Amino acid sequence: MNNNKRQIAIISNTSWSIYNFRYGLIKTLLDRQASVLIIAPEDEHSNKLREMGCEFEPIRLKNYSVNPVWDLLYMLQLYRILKKRNIQFLISYTIKPNIYGSLACRLLSIPILPVVTGLGHLFTQYSWKTRIAKWLYRFSLKSASKVWFLNREDRNSFVQYRIVKEPNTFILPSEGIDTEFFKKNKFAGRSAGFKFLFAGRLMEEKGIYEYVKAAKIVKEQNPDIHFMMLGFLGEGYPHAISKAEIDLWEKQGLIQFEGATSEIWKYLEKVDCVVLPSYYREGVPRILLEAASMEIPIITSDNVGCREVIQHGENGYVCKAKDPESLAYWMEAMIHSPFEMREQMGKKGRELVNAKFNEQIIIDHYMAVLESSLNPPISIKEKQENWYSKVKSFPIQYKSRSSRS
Repeated sequence: MNNNKRQIAIISNTSWSIYNFRYGLIKTLLDRQASVLIIAPEDEHSNKLREMGCEFEPIRLKNYSVNPVWDLLYMLQLYRILKKRNIQFLISYTIKPNIYGSLACRLLSIPILPVVTGLGHLFTQYSWKTRIAKWLYRFSLKSASKVWFLNREDRNSFVQYRIVKEPNTFILPSEGIDTEFFKKNKFAGRSAGFKFLFAGRLMEEKGIYEYVKAAKIVKEQNPDIHFMMLGFLGEGYPHAISKAEIDLWEKQGLIQFEGATSEIWKYLEKVDCVVLPSYYREGVPRILLEAASMEIPIITSDNVGCREVIQHGENGYVCKAKDPESLAYWMEAMIHSPFEMREQMGKKGRELVNAKFNEQIIIDHYMAVLESSLNPPISIKEKQENWYSKVKSFPIQYKSRSSRS
């Protein structure tokens, strides 16, 4: 790594997430002559990060293990890498990188920016693991001058649990979306059959069972409607959906499983509505941002993170979490809406994303922190106005399928 450049490290639990969610940030850092070190487990996206111009240090991490020995080994790996590379600033994402990255940075006196991208299953189903996570977060984040969150509810939870103090927090409006890449869907509403799409991790808390049950309800009266499903088979995920279950749903004619993809836009170009009935502790779901940016109406649950992207009746509909009847009702409402109404929903969704979640707004927040933390600083463009607090919110209305006239 070139010692004449600003030495910035980024750590997360997968190379895939760094490449897909922080590509724009990394490109900006590289364009401004910073050296960027990625620390993450090796996967199929690691070489893509190297090809961008990043340095890469593979690291062993057991995401869902609660074995303290493995976690200690992970922290020691981080410590050695950060010390060897003479890192000047660290940005971390997800629970273990945030916790153990903060501890390593405290020992090395390295400034760190932990970004809490969602509280996940640990805070969906409270248990002894949740108590341990809260204690580790509280202890480790003392070294961070600021902690970023993607939504107000996660920030409020950390303040309520006394993990962080509110003045030391900041709400970043999602991880940003490249609206010039995710452009208008030209085909939605013009295909032979109406197509819904679920895309996300194939785990129970993402609302997959509700999606399939709602598909069964809708197909009773609308047999020609298509229900597509995209996602990684979740080896190692808590409450993962099995391939046998997916095969059974396909055999029953309820869904069409498309596997995993790194080219989500190719599927978004062919669907009429994106559905995410999640009750997982989301940050801000990227699939909803991608869909809205491409002017596709969305249906999502009244859930942490999901609420940030939806304006009920404006760019889609909100269903009740864990309620397939409610989901089916709003799916049928979407199916029977005139094309012009769905088209208008799509336009309003893109307007919302451009105003609130545009990637450049997010990047400017990062650059402002680096500008004030590094000496000499990375050059920064003129800051854009932050529209996050100015976006109007609309009341959510619940209905069940049986209430439809």
